[in-house]
Formats: sequence, structure tokens, C-alpha cells
Amino acid sequence: MKTSLCQLLNWIRWRNLLIISITLAFIRYGLIAPALQEEGILLQLSPLSFVLLTSVTVLITFGGYVINDIFDQITDAQNKPKKQVIGKWISLGQAKAVYMVVSFLGFFISIYLAWAENKWEWLWIYPLAVMLLWWYSKKLKGTVLLGNILVSIFCSGVALLIPFSEMETIGQMKGGQTTMLILYFYAGFAGLSNLFREIIKDAEDIEGDRLAGIKTLAVKYGTGASRSWAISIGLILAFGLMQFYIEVKDTSTWASAFFYLTVPLLVAILVALTPKLSFIKWGKLSLLSKYLMLGGLLGMLLLV
Repeated sequence: MKTSLCQLLNWIRWRNLLIISITLAFIRYGLIAPALQEEGILLQLSPLSFVLLTSVTVLITFGGYVINDIFDQITDAQNKPKKQVIGKWISLGQAKAVYMVVSFLGFFISIYLAWAENKWEWLWIYPLAVMLLWWYSKKLKGTVLLGNILVSIFCSGVALLIPFSEMETIGQMKGGQTTMLILYFYAGFAGLSNLFREIIKDAEDIEGDRLAGIKTLAVKYGTGASRSWAISIGLILAFGLMQFYIEVKDTSTWASAFFYLTVPLLVAILVALTPKLSFIKWGKLSLLSKYLMLGGLLGMLLLV
């Protein structure tokens, strides 16, 4: 099987991996580092350790994509045949080999990182994350909401990874409440907006999931239930966005930019989810919800 560089890059979801790397870098250097510097506190993680932590996060994510594609060959053939890679561009055996190499490489890097930072308690994070993503792909993805919630927790966890690694230095800060408020809010936004999109995407993929015997919310209870859940989560997001804007508008000149990058998109999706506009395809709503997540990331970068 021959595969091109473009196909390989699309398979590894290079855009998503790049977004994760950029998010971690801006949280470290754009939010936490300046707040610590104002109080004369140095970052705990060395630049090399930060690069290694980012690499481990990217490898965990990539490994999750690979194992998900391995278990999803039937649904991918139905839902996105043009994007399917395993079985078309690379063999199942090659995909499994990639997964094993990526998993072991990430594990060895995590061991070195724990040793370099003398934080051996960090070691449990890597195998737990890999195991949970495997469990999600094998079992939880076929359940109502549980898999969606787990992936959303991972999205929130990425945003909190740098604060977790700098817990000791952040604990020394006397101020910086606005910085931490932004971080905690973005973690919540990342998780909820991902759950919002996951529910919409499951409604989009209902035929392939039904064929594969995957009992998502849409498959088990119908797209009407998906619509109700998505609207409920969207309203919670809207309330959170408005509350966040009220809290930081006086301390951040870019708070309004964050607000206008997310709220109009969210309102448009919520309107499109109403029963009277049910002719709007789920695929378009899924794309809009992806733009909502990207808008949140761009808004956070402006707050930096």
C-alpha cells in the first residue's frame, strides 16, 4: 500500500497536534510566566522539560487517534470513506506497529521527564492516560455519553497540564487571580465545547455507528435526544461565557474579543439546533462547533 506525505499528515491529525502544542506554549509563556515574573518567581519546569512534556502530550494524543482508527474501521468506512486510512493507505498491522512505537516512545520520555524533574509521582499519568484512551476506543465509545465525557475531560486536562506542572511556583504567588481564572475558565470551556461537538458529531455519524453496533446517544435515543442535550450544554456554555466576560472585562482589554469570537458562533449553532431549523445538516453543525472550539483558543491567545 502506497501512501503520500499528505495522507500521512492527515492521518496523524497534524492540525490538532499543532493546536495542542500551541495551547501549551501560550499557557506557559503567555499566561503563567508573566504572572510569575511580576512577583519575581521563576518557572519550575526547564525549557527542555517543557518540550518533553509537550512531546509526551502529543504522543498520547496521537496514540489515541491511532487506536481509535484501529477499532473504528467499520464506522469510518461508512461515515468518512474518503478519509479512511487503515485498510486503504496502510495495513492494520502497520497501524498497530505505529501505535506500539508511539506508546513506548512516550513512556520512555515520561520516565526521563520524571527523573529530570524529580517528580516520580508524575509517572502514573502516562499509563493511565494511554489505558483510558484504549478503553474509550474499545468500550466507552459505544456507550451513551460516557465516552464523550471522557474525551472532554482530556480536553480540559490539556489546558490544566501546565498549571499542574507549575503547582509549587503558582502556590507561591500572592496575586495572579485573573490569570488563574482565565486558565480555569478555558479548561471548562475546552471540555464543554468538546462535549457539545461530540454529541453533534455522534448525530452526524449515526448511520455508521448503528451499522457497527455502537450505541451512542443518537443511536439509542434518536437525534431528537442529541438535539436536546446539545442545546442544554450550549446554554450552559453561553451562561459561562457571559459570566466570564463580566468577571474579566475590567482587567483584560481583550475580553470582548474572546466574547465576540465565541458567542455569535454558539448562538448560530443553538438557533440551528431548534426543531424548526432541523433541515440544517448535522455535518454543518459539527463544522461550526469545531470553529467554536477554535474561536475559544484564539480568544484565549488574545487574552495572553
